[in-house]
Amino acid sequence: MLTYEIVRKALLSLLFLPAAIAAAAPSATPKEFKDLRGGRWAVKVSGLLCTACARAITTELSNLPEVDSVKSDFDKELIFVKVKDDKILTVAELRKGLKRAAKRVNLGTNFEVESVFYKAL
Repeated sequence: MLTYEIVRKALLSLLFLPAAIAAAAPSATPKEFKDLRGGRWAVKVSGLLCTACARAITTELSNLPEVDSVKSDFDKELIFVKVKDDKILTVAELRKGLKRAAKRVNLGTNFEVESVFYKAL
């Protein structure tokens, strides 16, 4: 037989369960990054499985008309992009280049932009 106290605790836990789940769930909002204006930028990219991934990203981003040069550091998961002084590389174009690079390596990975920061000379 259930006692009043057991029923009360069960009801209270059910009442607060949705709030606890919502607080523990990760945010579904994607990170927003600013467009990359002329200059040197470092882009932290997740999903790099091997050096072939870094080479594919370097190749794809080098083909973008806004980009002057690209270097990669596989160990640190960083891509260094030099955007032409009079150009702007949008984050959308950057993500499209990463998607093409993922298709190029054909390893079932997805490259995601983790962070973008300006790299001083």
